[in-house]
Amino acid sequence: MTWANKVYRESIQKKDSALLAEAYYLYGKIYQAAGDVLTAKRFFMRALRIQEKQGVSEELARLYYRLADLAFRQLLYKEARYYIDLEFRIARQLGTDKALIRVYGDLDHLHRTDWSPASLHYPKPNIDSALYYIRKMEPLLLRSKDPVVLTEFYRSTGDRFLEARNTKCLSYYYKTLWFHQKHKKRYEEVNSMLRISQAYISFRQFKKGLAWLRKAEIIQSELPSNTRNFTALKNSFALIYHAYYRGTGNWQKAYQYQQLLFGIVKQELAFDRNGALSRLSLEYDTEKKEARIKQQQQEIAFRNESLRNHQRFIMAMSALLMITIGMSVVFFRLYRKNQRISQRNADLVKEQNHRVKNNLQVVSSLLSLQSNRLTDTNAQRAVEESQLRVHTMAILHRRLYDSDGLVTVNLAEYLPDLVRGVINSYGYNQIEPALDIPSVYLTADQTLPVGLIINELTTNACKYAFADNPDPSFRLEVRQHGRQLTLQVTDNGPGWKQFPDHSRVRSFGLRLISLQVSQLRGTYFFADNTPHGTAFTMTFSIT
Repeated sequence: MTWANKVYRESIQKKDSALLAEAYYLYGKIYQAAGDVLTAKRFFMRALRIQEKQGVSEELARLYYRLADLAFRQLLYKEARYYIDLEFRIARQLGTDKALIRVYGDLDHLHRTDWSPASLHYPKPNIDSALYYIRKMEPLLLRSKDPVVLTEFYRSTGDRFLEARNTKCLSYYYKTLWFHQKHKKRYEEVNSMLRISQAYISFRQFKKGLAWLRKAEIIQSELPSNTRNFTALKNSFALIYHAYYRGTGNWQKAYQYQQLLFGIVKQELAFDRNGALSRLSLEYDTEKKEARIKQQQQEIAFRNESLRNHQRFIMAMSALLMITIGMSVVFFRLYRKNQRISQRNADLVKEQNHRVKNNLQVVSSLLSLQSNRLTDTNAQRAVEESQLRVHTMAILHRRLYDSDGLVTVNLAEYLPDLVRGVINSYGYNQIEPALDIPSVYLTADQTLPVGLIINELTTNACKYAFADNPDPSFRLEVRQHGRQLTLQVTDNGPGWKQFPDHSRVRSFGLRLISLQVSQLRGTYFFADNTPHGTAFTMTFSIT
């Protein structure tokens, strides 16, 4: 686990995906050895997701081998077969003896495993197929020249052939015996002789079996009797003697060795029980100490964590306080600065309004002086009309800048002042205009054209409708329908009949009205009022 942790930390530091896959593989091996199949599989799958992206490699074949082994443990036939097929494909592409030996071993394991308990549709053991892959494995192992691996291979192969009741098992047992005699491994030598004896007895060659049994007894007598291996050998001897006497029909001897086997098993069980009790007692004491130490460590860790959290809280609150103080200072300075700017802007706006008002007053005064100096009646009337237009703009300016809003104007306040100002300027103070104007707010860009149009219409009424009229009247009506605004101006003058061809009238006032309606993107028309007078109607959209 220490090595796996080291590899994992190194992979994170270097940001090496191949090294991370190796760490996951090592974790999987650890949990596989501990019997935790699910956790082992989870780590192997993590490693597999990385290795599959890197293509064919020994590491990928190794992962398929591990996943197949987990499937063997869970008796999952289809999954085991799937991973072995993938492992076989990778091994053939690699072409290395190591990879091929490993996959042939898996195929041997696959065919000698009884899968039928998991499902009736799954196969039973097929010893012939298992032996086929063992034969494929043998030349590869011979090339490796590893005596330990070869000896284990010969032993397991002999066992496979013995299961298949095939006398070829003897040749593999003899090879195993030769390796053990050469390397002077006495316990393994006795085991090999016992396997040869068991094989001969299985093939009912009792004399040869008994001869090998006697040879094994001679070597056994030279071995120390106070080891675990010696007890296992005793058990093997009793088992083979029981098979020999049962095969030769000596039932009394067979029964005696059977009782001896029971005694050995009972003794081993007692030994295992005592050992297990001792281990459990030791483990219990160890776990108690570890639990006490762990509890103390947790308490210390909890106290340290609480202290660290308290320190972090104090630091955070201090930092927050400093930030709050800093932000307060900044906001206070910004507030003071904005106050100064606002005051300066207010002063500038007042100054600007004052100058605009003075300029409009100067223009109106100049027009008045010019009018007084003129002797031509038409010219004097034109100057007076221009003075009224300037007056219209002055009223709009006053409404804009004397109110709280600097962008919009309320027509209900603006138009009455305008109409009354024009009527009074012509000396018709006794006329009270009929005004029906709701509270409608327009922008300055739309209010000025509307004001100039109303100014022209009121001027025309004063000039043409009120003269020689014993009961003059003037009416202004405003109606709003959604975003549409309709203005209607009527009087009781002589109407358009005083202009027989009024479509050809080209007065400046009418051209000004037309231009202002176009600026509003609206429509308008003139009509005779009933029974007398003129009616003007205009419609446009409020922006």
